[in-house]
Amino acid sequence: MRHFLFTFLALILLNGSLVFADADYTSTCADFAAPLTGGYCVHIPTHHRSRDIVYHLHGRGGSQADWQDSFYYTQQIRTEWKKRRARLPVVISVSFGQVWLLAEKNASPYSGLFEVFTQQVMPQLENAVGGLRGRRIIFGESMGGFNTSQLALKTNLFNKAAILCAPMSDVSPFAPVDEIKSHIEKSSAYDYYKKSEPDLVLNTTLEIAQLVQAFMPTEADYARANPLNLVQTSRSRTMLYIAAGFYDKYALYEGNEKFASLLTARRRHNEWRPQWGGHCAMDIPSLARFLVN
Repeated sequence: MRHFLFTFLALILLNGSLVFADADYTSTCADFAAPLTGGYCVHIPTHHRSRDIVYHLHGRGGSQADWQDSFYYTQQIRTEWKKRRARLPVVISVSFGQVWLLAEKNASPYSGLFEVFTQQVMPQLENAVGGLRGRRIIFGESMGGFNTSQLALKTNLFNKAAILCAPMSDVSPFAPVDEIKSHIEKSSAYDYYKKSEPDLVLNTTLEIAQLVQAFMPTEADYARANPLNLVQTSRSRTMLYIAAGFYDKYALYEGNEKFASLLTARRRHNEWRPQWGGHCAMDIPSLARFLVN
């Protein structure tokens, strides 16, 4: 991944953009100009349009094209909107590659995407669709859920945010392996997988730790981004929806449950949707409703 620069004029590459159309949306996708990797898709409703803009942030290994994938959960959201005859928002999906975190600028050459997204990408994309005339809403799953938590807790840019299956934990990614192992052995995920795949939860948790360290190279950097810390100091009034699977292989259920409890204790509006399921188990009807109601 390239070192990110912040003093460039032509952020968005419009040449070579691709346009797709279906019954409900016309989608235009393009790559970002160098030095950024990734790109964006803007999905404009073909009918029954609301004034809102909904952002989608994908999980690890995904892309900005995930929103229009007919075999992904986003298609279930669209189907649910159709059943409800909901007014359709403009949807903007953004990617900076298969693996990325919205880390504020620090010593890592991969950091600074938080500033790029909030100060450059969002304003330019919204200007391209005629500006924000209604609410700004965001949702993301897994890695995208963590990125959503950064925007929802550090800013007041969004009216609503759905944080789906986001890695959250009381154990630091910088903790010794033995400490991480001891922590996850208390999780519902470990209990679920310990006989069939005894090493699965530790291995996936260590993968997340490695990812975090690439974008946040010190314990202090991570502490400033840990949602369980942010929720205790955040002044954001964004309405939050949180979902996590009971046996999610990333051992994130307990962290999300604690996150929701901390929100409630601070009288922050939140909709906690615990799920019986694995990674990114979610309740589509309630999520679809949250995003457009």
